[in-house]
Amino acid sequence: MPTRSPGRSWRGPGSGGARRDVPGAMSETLGLDAAAVGRWCADRDLLEPPVVASPYPGGRSNLTARLEGADGRAVVLRRAPLGELEHGAHDVIREGRIMAALAGTDVPVPEVLGTEPDPGVTGAPFLVTAVVPGRVVRTAADLADLEHGIRTALALDLAGVLGRLHRLLPTELGLGDLATSTPHVPRLLRRWGGQIDRARPRERDLLQRARDALEAAAPPPVPSLLVHGDFRLDNVVVDVATGRVVGVLDWELATLGEPLTDLGTLLAVWTEPGDDLVPLPDPPSLAAGMPGGSALAAAYRDAAGRGIDPDELAFHLALAQWKLACIAEGVHRREAAGQHGGRTRGPDLGAIVAPLAERALDLVGPGPRSE
Repeated sequence: MPTRSPGRSWRGPGSGGARRDVPGAMSETLGLDAAAVGRWCADRDLLEPPVVASPYPGGRSNLTARLEGADGRAVVLRRAPLGELEHGAHDVIREGRIMAALAGTDVPVPEVLGTEPDPGVTGAPFLVTAVVPGRVVRTAADLADLEHGIRTALALDLAGVLGRLHRLLPTELGLGDLATSTPHVPRLLRRWGGQIDRARPRERDLLQRARDALEAAAPPPVPSLLVHGDFRLDNVVVDVATGRVVGVLDWELATLGEPLTDLGTLLAVWTEPGDDLVPLPDPPSLAAGMPGGSALAAAYRDAAGRGIDPDELAFHLALAQWKLACIAEGVHRREAAGQHGGRTRGPDLGAIVAPLAERALDLVGPGPRSE
């Protein structure tokens, strides 16, 4: 049955792409039957049909669209990408459950307005949330109009929100059953290692060698907490007047696991001056006023209320780089196969697969770390 839960909100007006789909038509870009989705929203008093759907820029996994009704109200809809999917991936119903559980905590999340598990409505299950006024920062250019002090506050609050997330107890959120009892790192190595066999030959060898090295170097497991799984600046909405994070998005990869995996993910794409590997184009972390990774780690530590072992953080940074390489290879493969519905492609993620795998190998070495 569809669900409706209290919470907060999502991306602000005007952040959708320029293309607007014809009301009532099946969108090849978004995989949406606009008429059917419009009726679904009208039945729940979310929008007045006909609806107009516009793709949001950015996300290259689940398809995300802004739906605007004839009455001027707007919501956000997420569904799985087109084509054949990895088993268990792109579960937007699960994503909605997690965001609903976080409503009312000091981790800001979108308000979940409803979920629909029946693929008969528009070809796949979907999640509908409210719109969060604010900005998604993807490049340094997105910070051009902000004062240096706001940029600094934004980065430190980003790390602080992550630390606050890791203070929450999954059982108190009703999420104690979110993952199996298998330790988190082996789960990550198994899940993302599934991309390796389908990778291109050179990348396949590097990804496998990095996986073997990570498996050998893994630290002992720690008690599991709720982890986001893809915590980055471009997966949050910020209030540009204050630099505060007002919405954490894209909970698709959230699970119960080791909290340093999230910090490793954040730092893996936090490019600093002099870095020879730049995973993201025009990285916002290079903008004047943005602090370095060590400042983010300190802000996270203070918010989480726990120390950080440098060796464990180095391991989780390597793990994040390897995981990002696996994700990039999977996205590259899906885009080459046309599974993103003809949307305009971003940068070629296939080009960063080998450098990321090599960086992970450099961090953990070919075998177990010395004690």
